[in-house]
Amino acid sequence: MTIHNRFCPEVSDIVAVQIECTHCHATISYPPDGWNPITLKCPNCAVTLVTPMPQAKELMALAELSSALKTLRSSSDLPFKLRLEFDRQDR
Repeated sequence: MTIHNRFCPEVSDIVAVQIECTHCHATISYPPDGWNPITLKCPNCAVTLVTPMPQAKELMALAELSSALKTLRSSSDLPFKLRLEFDRQDR
């Protein structure tokens, strides 16, 4: 038998969005209601985290995620609750 633990926070429970450098593992946390301007280089090792070109798909995706979180967190009259579901892994 397998037991799965799930963690389902609401969007309003998000306190930060964290980006971790895969090179040195330094982390940067941004408030969920907006991350403008986003850090393009790691503050620890200066590796480029996001390509600074406007058409860069990663930068566009981060901007869209930031905008979506801001909209959802400020909408109090939605006829539903949005939760993010994660597998909970005990380490």
